[in-house]
Amino acid sequence: TTFVAITLSKNNMGELVIIYLLLEYSSYLFSMGAPNSINLQSSIDKNHTKNLNSDNQKIKKYYSIFFFIIYFSSAIFYSLLYISSNYFDEYIKETISNNYNKIFFLIFLYAIHAFCNMHNRLWERRNPLIISEISFAVIYLAGVYFFLKDGSDSVSIILKIAIVAQIVSIILSNVKLSYFHFLTFDKTVFKELAPLGILLMLQNLMELYFWGIDRLFISFYLEPSNLASFHIAHTYGRGLMMFFTSFTFLIYPRLLTTLSSTKTSNEELQRVITKAFSISEIILVSAFIFYTASIPYLINFMLVKYDNFFYIFSLVLFGLIIKSITFFPVSLIISRKKQKKLILSSFIFLIILILLYNLITQSKFTKAEDYTS
Repeated sequence: TTFVAITLSKNNMGELVIIYLLLEYSSYLFSMGAPNSINLQSSIDKNHTKNLNSDNQKIKKYYSIFFFIIYFSSAIFYSLLYISSNYFDEYIKETISNNYNKIFFLIFLYAIHAFCNMHNRLWERRNPLIISEISFAVIYLAGVYFFLKDGSDSVSIILKIAIVAQIVSIILSNVKLSYFHFLTFDKTVFKELAPLGILLMLQNLMELYFWGIDRLFISFYLEPSNLASFHIAHTYGRGLMMFFTSFTFLIYPRLLTTLSSTKTSNEELQRVITKAFSISEIILVSAFIFYTASIPYLINFMLVKYDNFFYIFSLVLFGLIIKSITFFPVSLIISRKKQKKLILSSFIFLIILILLYNLITQSKFTKAEDYTS
């Protein structure tokens, strides 16, 4: 993000952020929550089946559902992407139409990448997971550093770099699948996984929308340069929180297995959640104090053409820390298949947010920070 922001103009950076948003939301919708439902159901199955692995007949059926959904999504998504682009402003509509195939292919690769990550997390194959993620980061960084230049084709260059990085990352994830993983379709398994996947997708989508709604409203009402400023602060905030996200990313399948077990008493559940809360709060509050005292000044030093980042960065980081603290109770709710409660609460808060944004718009605030507040 730093290299891109230094290289591109603020307006070009803002246009690129809209493409990022499109990729972010579309990749969630594309697989219809299948990796999440497979992860949850397989984690629960570990309580009942000893030595469960990816070659188990039931797991093969789970995986085949994912690929069936991918085939189906590809057939309809290609046209939907074009239709949705008509609702954008003219400048971004042109950017999308010029990079239509690359955007679609990248969305497809994001879905496959998410599946590979799910597989490696589920079976605790940490080395391929780490190698895969590092390779993506290194190739993307090197590509941006050596090939990116400011101009009308800057978005196209970044998309090409991302495609190459995703392909290499998927290969290095070393997920070995047989013919039966692709074509062992079972209608009963589909009926079991599809509703669960859609509920998990809606819950994740609500959460994603909750954390992307400010970027959406900034793109609707303000200039691309405002969106660029907010995105940089948001990216730095999320990047710095990776230490916590990486930890939860690795323990998530095992946590679901523990929390979903009928052998775990309510007292034990309360003890685990309370302890997790206490440790998380100490770590995250310490991180907040350290980051806000140092990082905004570093960003301002590197990105001199942007405004002061202190206020907007502090707000974004504060929001991300509150979100991180909810990880353990949310995992408990998901492990007990109570996703409807999460969707309902997310939807209520979403309505409140939309009403607040309308009030802000009518008040004619003009800074990206006001939307974050």
